[in-house]
Amino acid sequence: MAIRSLGAALAAPLLVLLVLFGAPARADELADLMKGAVAAKQAGEKCVSESRKAGANQVLENQKAAAHFEQAVRLLEKYMEARPDDDKAAELMSDVTSFLFWCHKMSPIDTAEEIAARPVTEAPPPTESKPAEPDPAALAAAAEAEAKRLFDEAHAHLTANPADEMGTMIKLEYIAERFPESESGKAARTEADAMQAKLFAQKPVAPEKVKLEPLTNRDTAAIERLLKDWLETRRRIRCTSCKGEGSSPCKTCDGSGEVRGMAGRRATCTRCRRGKVACDRKACIEGVDATVLERAVIDSRAPYYQETIRALLGGKKDSVKKFCEALAAVLIDSPRAPAEISRCATELGIAPVQLRDVIDTHGPPRSMVAPFTTYTLKTVDRMTTYTLRGDGSASTDENVSLEQEQGKWYLRKLGAQ
Repeated sequence: MAIRSLGAALAAPLLVLLVLFGAPARADELADLMKGAVAAKQAGEKCVSESRKAGANQVLENQKAAAHFEQAVRLLEKYMEARPDDDKAAELMSDVTSFLFWCHKMSPIDTAEEIAARPVTEAPPPTESKPAEPDPAALAAAAEAEAKRLFDEAHAHLTANPADEMGTMIKLEYIAERFPESESGKAARTEADAMQAKLFAQKPVAPEKVKLEPLTNRDTAAIERLLKDWLETRRRIRCTSCKGEGSSPCKTCDGSGEVRGMAGRRATCTRCRRGKVACDRKACIEGVDATVLERAVIDSRAPYYQETIRALLGGKKDSVKKFCEALAAVLIDSPRAPAEISRCATELGIAPVQLRDVIDTHGPPRSMVAPFTTYTLKTVDRMTTYTLRGDGSASTDENVSLEQEQGKWYLRKLGAQ
């Protein structure tokens, strides 16, 4: 009985400590998720406003806005997994998905080749028993009631926010697309077209994609030259000062971690830690040269991609540099990667969870920093295959896709398997 009483007396304070010190970490993480989602939504709305200005590249600004809204949706999904009953999060998700719906509606249509390349999901086998067919009249009445409710909400939103005509137009477009046969859906279509004609000088039309023509000998030569330069740059991603180790043996203690003192005594070396000193190269992040990584991952991509990355990172002058410093720690699987992400996110003025989301979505595979000595190009086309060989007999097959912008070739997707 005395042992049980002592165990109960010790368990109660331990439970209180767990409650007090375990909850704030979870709350801080959820707060970062919500902060990142709100920041992504505001950035997307800014891109939508930029697309309405005279002379703006509507397609580019729309792509950037869609990237922001998709990032906000991902962050909100993570947030709502922990707090599904948060009404503010649900309302924010509704607004973001409405904006994302309109961005996708204005995006260029996919080509037949891209549609054919998408994975086909098999339909589930039909059930043996057929369910009773619903009454068409009842379905039409239910659809009309739902369309009328959303239509009234759109008008209430316009009354409360007269300056947000774009948001009202997106809500009306949603009603017209979802309930095209209902009376409220037809009325929503009429009002949406009128507001669209008012907001835009001309009705936005998705530009048709140019049909891909066979590559010429000049294109093939340009792609081959680009790939050889890129692979040579990629081979130098590992820091040459520390040979990709991130540290080097201490010369003071000869790598032992101890120095010989008087009378044969040994003392701990004050210059190193366990016989190693960090690489003194400023751009070295755990053995990866962040400057070379930026040339291989960012500079080799098309200008529109670079603008999208800068916009997602806050648009500061050194945003790409900080992104590559955090990316280097992630690609090398360093235990200090969370600390690097937190440091770079603070210097960029964004939430760490937002920086991590950009790395996961737009970052290259981890094979990007794998060392190799030689390479062989197999097929040179818009999708080029090559083989990388290391010091031994091991080899790795990869392929990259390329795209052309303003007559110049750029990498589109890196290290695709």
